[in-house]
Amino acid sequence: MAKPLTRSKSGVDLAVFGYSAPSATTAAKQNMTDFAVLLGQLADLDIAVTALPSYERVTQMIHKKEIDLAWLSPIPFIALHRNRSIVALASPFRAGKGTYHGAIIVHAKSKISTIADLRNKRAAWVDRHSSAGFVMPRIELLVQGLDPREAFGGQHFCGTHEAVATAVADKRSDFGATWVSLDGKNKVVKGPWSSNPKIAAEIRVLATFGEIPADVLVMRSDLDASTRARLERAVLSIGKTAQGKALVNAVFGADEFKKPDLASYEELREQAAEAAAEGLLEAEEEIEEVQTVFQAVDRTQPVDIGGLDRAIAVVEAPRSSSGRKRR
Repeated sequence: MAKPLTRSKSGVDLAVFGYSAPSATTAAKQNMTDFAVLLGQLADLDIAVTALPSYERVTQMIHKKEIDLAWLSPIPFIALHRNRSIVALASPFRAGKGTYHGAIIVHAKSKISTIADLRNKRAAWVDRHSSAGFVMPRIELLVQGLDPREAFGGQHFCGTHEAVATAVADKRSDFGATWVSLDGKNKVVKGPWSSNPKIAAEIRVLATFGEIPADVLVMRSDLDASTRARLERAVLSIGKTAQGKALVNAVFGADEFKKPDLASYEELREQAAEAAAEGLLEAEEEIEEVQTVFQAVDRTQPVDIGGLDRAIAVVEAPRSSSGRKRR
């Protein structure tokens, strides 16, 4: 049954948009607020924003219908989409692509020059649900001969891609896993350090891999059909104005929004489940406690993610693990 939105003081429907921003600057929060205001104008809604401490909290709140819209990373999106808690609105596209790449980064002056050199080094990850910041790099490292289950001298969950870059730049970690955008010649043109010249000067990209499907803007699946249609039209058109294009770039690092290719997320789901079954997503040292998607949603409202307690747990893991595809 469709659940109506609340009403704002002006008598207009009010939607609440949640996003993960554990360390967002005042300017970044203002950009997100401006984006939400413009989106609301296009959708004939009032849209309030709430900056939340983690993707886990965003996942929990939209699953429990405490917020109406959310910006989800691929792994939580897969979990809630399978549960039918949410509907995909759009994904950010960069240079015509709805994907990005993963990367292993090191300090600019580091002597690390190959993947093999990462053995016994200190790793910086984003969190257990991050595709580029944990899941895919651990799969790729194994493909390249370095077993993440026993290779490192320490590991740390930083919470955001920006924090991973900072940890590497400050030499608190020897290497980190994060996202990058590549141009047509596979040259890195953007990363989470791009807006900070001081951090950028201390970062070197050791390796890239991918492609990985992009984050997704989603809405509650029980919104009425009219509201859903208005929101979809608004998101898909917001980048067509000068103001909207600037905000889409400032907030999402993208050029425009388009409907996501759901088949690409299915491939990621299969890879994550297979990796979880093999124990590749088990990090022995937990300096910061990070909930799994399974823990992040209320256990009284079951989510079809298979209950892989400490791993990414987006689906029931397969019993065998032959034939993993390389991305």
